[in-house]
Order: sequence, then structure tokens, then C-alpha cells
Amino acid sequence: MKTSAGFDLLAALAVLSLNGAAGEKKNLHPVVKIGEMGTAEGTYGHTAWTNRKYQKFIDIPYGSTSYEGRFLPPKPPEPFDETYNAYTSDVPCPSLKNLDDILSYGDLVDYEDCLHLTISTPNRSASLPVMVYLAGYDLDDTENEDAEPDYLLEKDIVLVSVQYRGGPFGFLSTLGDEMPGNVGVMDVILALQFINKMIKYFGGDEKRVTLFGQYKNAALVHILTMTPFVEKDALFQRVIYQSGSALMSGLTTRDPAKYVKEMGKHIGCKDYEDIAAVTKCLKTCEVASILYAYRDMKREHGNIPWFSIGGPVKVLPDEPRVLLEKGTFYPYPAMGGVVKHAAMGTGQLDNTEKIYHNFIEEFEKSLQKCAKNDQQRAIMSKEFPSKVFSRTMLTAIWPGVVDLHSLDVKESTSTALVYNSNKENSYLYAFNYLGQFNRLQKSIDEDVADVSLTDDNLYLFPFRPGAGSLSKDDSHMAKIMVDLWTSFACDGVPDSPLIIGKWSPMIKGKVGPYMKLDTVPEVGFYYPDEFFTSVLDTRQGFTLD
Repeated sequence: MKTSAGFDLLAALAVLSLNGAAGEKKNLHPVVKIGEMGTAEGTYGHTAWTNRKYQKFIDIPYGSTSYEGRFLPPKPPEPFDETYNAYTSDVPCPSLKNLDDILSYGDLVDYEDCLHLTISTPNRSASLPVMVYLAGYDLDDTENEDAEPDYLLEKDIVLVSVQYRGGPFGFLSTLGDEMPGNVGVMDVILALQFINKMIKYFGGDEKRVTLFGQYKNAALVHILTMTPFVEKDALFQRVIYQSGSALMSGLTTRDPAKYVKEMGKHIGCKDYEDIAAVTKCLKTCEVASILYAYRDMKREHGNIPWFSIGGPVKVLPDEPRVLLEKGTFYPYPAMGGVVKHAAMGTGQLDNTEKIYHNFIEEFEKSLQKCAKNDQQRAIMSKEFPSKVFSRTMLTAIWPGVVDLHSLDVKESTSTALVYNSNKENSYLYAFNYLGQFNRLQKSIDEDVADVSLTDDNLYLFPFRPGAGSLSKDDSHMAKIMVDLWTSFACDGVPDSPLIIGKWSPMIKGKVGPYMKLDTVPEVGFYYPDEFFTSVLDTRQGFTLD
């Protein structure tokens, strides 16, 4: 059921009641015939810098899934019975972000029927490169609304943002037929099949599709280059990995059933240790019950490895690093890189109290080696850390903590590109630009730490409402980013007239050269120089504010 962008169900119902008067609104809403799917009615928008007019078709269904299909692969969409309302937002997939709405509307809305994509185009009569963005960044909240086209459509491309089932609804698995796992990946594959077939009606070229995403969505993009379900160049021809790849730690599991049992325990399922019983319980319980349990599990574990290895579907037949080492992947023209402080935003650094106590605990263990007898060890254990160390110690070591936690993202992303560079041109970058806004801000005026996870998106997609216009410097960086991303989508070579010098592809098997995206972009030659930027900045007098 369609809802308004503000998720006001009553307002949406009022809008839907006007669909019969579509003929009166033709001048306000562009209409497109989407093959055998039927007719959809969209809306108009304008780009940020030149006020270029574009057409936007919001939340078009690319697949079908619902309560009955929970945890199962998606089905193709049904044709429209009447002109489809693609000018207001539909329901987002279930996530912790919209838990309050789910509790408010209950059975009035089928939140699991949420497989939608949004298409923005400057010219439906053309045949333009297509950029497909996987919405969200952490496999949880995949809502389309954060991927507005006002920057990217300054260029001649078609932008598609894909919403898919995330969290437990998209990845919970017993490796059995009733809960095979990785159905969120299968959602994306179905979306790409839909795009391949239908994008021509929106002015897109199905033979020039670039797939891109942030963090764990970048990992999903990477997985699509190694799954046997996607043939080389069949559904996309280029990839962009923004701060992530499938090589990151904590993404995969060979024993996903233990999380199914744990969720069943949290929900109160009887016989939650029995796979058949807990599967039936989870397939029939309320959406909100699953989300409450998931929230508790996230608090306990911090991270849950969602990508299942094996199972009846075998979307991911083995560990990604093993597949790369065996050469069991398809290389694509690729671009990728990582923000300066990638750990800020992953959740790893949220609990500073825990980090501090873990530091004290580990240091205490090393101190034991200095003790000469049991009495000295007892004194050290009881007195030394509490007397010597204080909160200022955590402040002193914080740059190193940030770098060490960011290392996983930086190493895995660059390594994925190293493997790819042996067969296809691969472009590596480091995003170090500190602008006016930060996506981790709790409020617009609050200052938070430096260049954090997803901050590069600030210059590809407009920031949240109320943030205000970009500064002159931020606008300059946004234009550079739009140039680079769209030129790569057009011909596989990132380029911008605003950059002095050429961004060359990586040397085969080497971690360089790479582009340093900062106030003044410049070329670097050895990407590991970016691994400990916080520590190096501290030595030069800069701090993490």
C-alpha cells in the first residue's frame, strides 16, 4: 500500500482515493508504459545546481513477497490493475528504524510486501548509462528515500535505488528449504533482472549498468560478482565499492541456525532448539516481535553475520576470500575506496566505556609478565591500572583505536580491488575530505568526529532535510564526486575537469596508485599509507574532534 513520504497512512489513503482522477493530473505527473507491467504515474524534480528537470518514479514494485513468503525467495511482480501511483512513497521494508510505525499501523499495512525501486531519469527517449544504488549501508535499513537524484542527475545518467529485505527478514537462515538464507541477495538479483528488462522504458541502457553501494551493501555488490546466480555482464557491467567488500570480517557464517534459535528464544517460541518448530514460530509471529528480538540480539552481539554459506540455494558457495583465491569470481571494471575514519559509523566504537575497560583488562594481562611472584601479581592486578590509568589515557590512544578498527574495512576493500585488478581496470581511492556536515550528527548543529562512514555519500546524494545548502567548498567536492562516479558509469574511467592530473588504474596485483579525495585531490602510490591516518594526523597536531 502506498504511503506518503512522511509515512502518514491517512494522507496516503486520501491520495489513493484520487487515482480515478488521474486524467486531470497528467500535466503534473509524467506517465510511463512499463512493458507488460502496465502504466505508472510519476513526479517531476529539479537538480541542485542547474535546476535541470527530471522525471522520478517512486517505489515501483520489482518483486512480490509478503507475510506468506517470509524468509523465502521473492516472486516476480504482478502487472498493475490500473495506473500505478509512482509519485508517493510506499512502505519501507521492516527495520528497527520504522518499528514505531509498524506498532502504530499493525495489520493495516503489509510491511513485508516491500520490494520496490525508484527510477529517476532526465530523458526517457534516450539510452543512458544506468547507476543502480543499493539503499542503506548496513543490511538493516534499506529505505530508498536517502538516495535522492538531485546531484547525480546533473549528468546524463539514469539513477535507480533498490529497496530489499534486510536484517532478519532478508538473511535469517536454517540452510533449509523454508528458510534458505540470503533472500535479500535474491531480492537484489530480481531487481537487476527487472532493470535489465524494463529500464529502456525510462531512457536507460541495460548494457551499461553500474552497481554500487556503501559498507555492507558494497559487500553485497561484491558477492554478486562471485555468486553462480549471476553470469558475467548479464545484469551489470561495472561496480563501485564504497567503504566495503565481501572480505570484511563478521559478514559470513556456516552456522546461521544458531541465530534462528536465539531469536526464537528471545521471542518466546516453544521448542526453539528444534529447527522445524522454531521455523514455524518465526514464520507466523508478528513483524514487531522479530524486530524486538533482533534489537536485543544486536545489543548483545553488536554484529550478526548475515551472509550464509551454502544451503539449498547456494547464493554464496564458500567464503569470499576462498572464492577470490581460487579465481571463482567475475572481474568487472571497478572503482572503490574507503573514508578516512571508516570505523566511525560501524558501531564498533559506540561503547567507549567498554573499549576503555577492555584496554585496561588487556594491559593488565601484559603486566603480569613483569611480576616476579604471586604477591606482586596481586598488587598489579588490584592497584596498578586503577591508579595509573584514567580517562585521559583513552583520549590519548583513541586515534590508534579508530585506525585499528578501520583497518578491516580499508584492507578488505583494497584487497578486493587488488584481485580484480589482475583482470580488469580497477580504480582505488581514499576519501579524506572533511566538509560542513557529517552523517553521524545527531542534530544539525552538533559537532562530531571527522570523516566517518558514509560521509562520501554527502557529495553524491543531498543530505537530510533541514541540513541547508552545501558550502562553496562542499559544492566543489560534490561536483568532483559526481564527475568521477558518473564518468566511470559512462565509460569505465573516472575523470573530472576539476582534478589536476590523471587517476590511473591500479597496477596489476599492487595497492596503487590511488586517488586521495581531499580539498585538493592528489595521486598517492601506496594505499597502506592510509591505514593509520589518525595516528599520523595526531603527530602533526591534528585531533579527532
